[in-house]
Amino acid sequence: MEEDPSQVGQNNSLVREKLVLTDPKIIRVVLHEQKLQILNILLHDMKNIQEIREATGLNPGTIKRNLDELMEYDLIFIAAIRKSDYNITMKYYRAAANRIEISYHLV
Repeated sequence: MEEDPSQVGQNNSLVREKLVLTDPKIIRVVLHEQKLQILNILLHDMKNIQEIREATGLNPGTIKRNLDELMEYDLIFIAAIRKSDYNITMKYYRAAANRIEISYHLV
């Protein structure tokens, strides 16, 4: 992954304006249909697993596995942890950037 140099050091926020992906392994992860769907949901707002389930119709276990892999590659992060009305701890996930670009060149 390559950071957009115009954004480095300008903002203390965890969300960058743009993230450019150049590693083929990470690009493969992002282009997976379910991961791409989840990542698109998290680009401009944080959501918990239940909200992602409502938006995608995916099983919560499938969502969690996809979130874990997206976190492994620093494409998303846990933006907040809150208690629900029933005192259940809810993690809210957010994309690492407002815009993610893929830059890949065949050699």
